[in-house]
Amino acid sequence: MRDALWYPLAGDAETRYLAGWILHLLHALVLPVVPLVWMVGVLGGVARSAARGDDPPALDAEGVSRDALRVSLVLAAYAVPVAGVLALGALVLPSGTDVPAAPVALLAAGLLGLLLPIVYVAPASVVHASVSESLRAGFDRERIGRTLGDARYFTRWAAGLGGLAAAAVAAGALGDYLVGYLLAVYCEVFAFACFGWGASATVERAR
Repeated sequence: MRDALWYPLAGDAETRYLAGWILHLLHALVLPVVPLVWMVGVLGGVARSAARGDDPPALDAEGVSRDALRVSLVLAAYAVPVAGVLALGALVLPSGTDVPAAPVALLAAGLLGLLLPIVYVAPASVVHASVSESLRAGFDRERIGRTLGDARYFTRWAAGLGGLAAAAVAAGALGDYLVGYLLAVYCEVFAFACFGWGASATVERAR
């Protein structure tokens, strides 16, 4: 566990934290969401290196851009069904405050039923796509299924989910201070490293 906590500080940590801090700051103050596309590219590289047993990679613009596109497309594909349920709810549910409880409960149940599997499967897809350097590998049922059935993936996925929750808290509560976004980057790197470690025994590397 101690090695896992030190992992986000390995490699070219100064460049990684400076880039992450700038991207989070741009997201908060200048252009929402778009800078985070490059941040997920950085994190995709982290997941690949962790799955291969390597330190976090040094940043290069071309590699980060490729990872950003690949990881963003994987995450967007998983976001589509969630957006569909929300859109359906907006169409079906009546407007106003006097909304019957039953439709709201059904919508909430539908969202929960979608979110739980997606939150579990999506990190595995990101790792497979990143390690294989192939978008198709991120949606290969056989490969993903092997990872999801591995108990090591579950435990490290849970740790990674905790890391993402801590990152959200750090960015939200301490975003006005320098340490807030730096702590968020640390937690995000830890989370994606956990996802990579969880899938390390079942991924296939790019040839």
